[in-house]
Amino acid sequence: MKKAFTMIELIFVIVILGMLSAIALPKMIATRDDARISAISSDVMTAVSDIATHSVAFNLENNLSLMSNIIKDYERKKFAKITLGDETATPPVNPKVDILVGTVSNCIILSVIDQDSNGDGDMDTKIISTSYGSTGDTGLCANLQTVVKEKLYPVKLEGKGVKY
Repeated sequence: MKKAFTMIELIFVIVILGMLSAIALPKMIATRDDARISAISSDVMTAVSDIATHSVAFNLENNLSLMSNIIKDYERKKFAKITLGDETATPPVNPKVDILVGTVSNCIILSVIDQDSNGDGDMDTKIISTSYGSTGDTGLCANLQTVVKEKLYPVKLEGKGVKY
């Protein structure tokens, strides 16, 4: 007599495999999103550091992609939208970068802004700051905004091109 699996045994195996995949797939998708959030938040922090370092060593540029390879790479991949600052000002006024996440066009915003450092009403300091845009319809941007703490990253820009 020939030995084989019965139909009921095969159905049980298929049901068990279906239950295992129903449990495992959401966990794998969440892990992928967490990795993406971690990579983007690390890139944002590195870009802020790149811009601060470039302004110390060289000059503050009108186009922030000239100051950070990460921003240049994000712009090339269409993950960032660059807004140029006022080209007539020295150093440039208010250049910014919008970091795109999924369908959200301004999830994280890096911008160079003027700040009054001593309270005399004179905008005497330039800083690179991070701020939040909209979260859109995706949870990915909202989760990214909880990881990138906007209050921790105003970095004072100093150097050859920044005059006080």
